[in-house]
Amino acid sequence: MRPKYSKILFIIMAVVLLGDLVFSYLQYNCSTIDGDMPFIVLGQDGYDKVLNDPLGLSTFQGETYPGTNRYASHKLMEVYFKTVPFFF
Repeated sequence: MRPKYSKILFIIMAVVLLGDLVFSYLQYNCSTIDGDMPFIVLGQDGYDKVLNDPLGLSTFQGETYPGTNRYASHKLMEVYFKTVPFFF
């Protein structure tokens, strides 16, 4: 048998978690996406080169592009944001 205070503790923790989620939503609701994430997801500003050349072999020919050595993270971000939002 569980003591009665464990149920009360569970309810308090759930209310605190819900309050934190609501506060975070209100805080970040209208903020813009910073950094290079939109460019990676939309494939702009040379990030499509990273996805097409994962080993960076074109750099031996003098070509440069942003986000080197990040193929896996760029590919994961691109696939996630192009499929998951449409699912919901």
